[in-house]
Amino acid sequence: MQAASLGSKEAQYELGECYAYGFLGLQKNLKEAIKYLEKASSKGFADAQYLLAEIYTEGEGIEQNWEEAAKLFTMAADQGLPNAIYALGCCYAKGRGLKQDWQEAAKCFKQAADQEILAAAYSLGCCFKDGTGVEKILKKLLNIIKKLPASALD
Repeated sequence: MQAASLGSKEAQYELGECYAYGFLGLQKNLKEAIKYLEKASSKGFADAQYLLAEIYTEGEGIEQNWEEAAKLFTMAADQGLPNAIYALGCCYAKGRGLKQDWQEAAKCFKQAADQEILAAAYSLGCCFKDGTGVEKILKKLLNIIKKLPASALD
């Protein structure tokens, strides 16, 4: 707690996380969690930005605010945080806090999937299957197969 009081963004994040989840014997207290996460977030700490954004999406302990969540996800994603990149893709896909944009969603899903976020890989696969934000791969593959001579399919 002393390091958080002295301004350490890492300590502020850790303390905020402990309050958010009730870790290390602290009672869950979202008001305190938000206070410390906002401090760490304002100093550019990506993990704090991501967790604070998640709290905004839930609307627990604070008014639900998708615009603020999307802003925080963007800040954390710009620092390369994989879960934030995926969450930002979800914001684009659903039009929550941002204008719906399937191309941006697919880009985010790919970037997060490349960092082994399985949900992002699944979402990207759905984009390819449905042709949302990307070219519909199944249709392209069928067109290629149709052009093959019958002997090539044996």
